[in-house]
Amino acid sequence: LDGFDTENDEQSVFDAFGIEINELETYLKVSYRIGANPLPALRKLTEIPVVFGEEPDLLIFPEEKPGTKVFIVNSHGKISVVTVNDEHQPAYEVDDNDPVGTPSLAIPGFVK
Repeated sequence: LDGFDTENDEQSVFDAFGIEINELETYLKVSYRIGANPLPALRKLTEIPVVFGEEPDLLIFPEEKPGTKVFIVNSHGKISVVTVNDEHQPAYEVDDNDPVGTPSLAIPGFVK
């Protein structure tokens, strides 16, 4: 990995952590096997967000701007790289004056 190839997961992992993806996934698998959470250590090594998730394609990242990379680690020690785009952003907006979806309508007996 020399930094000159086209951007891919392997290159992104190497750029962020300085090791190859298979080495990082071995560390993740061993950590989970012994009951240690590896994510705090990974977060100290990079400014790129590192989150836990089993289904990377189903996650949304409302606080991240489109184009931001996110590392997603699952319980099997696999790491995925997602570049946030419109599919990873919430597709709805809440209007403060809109009564639909307010607690008073959703919870019987709820009074403001």
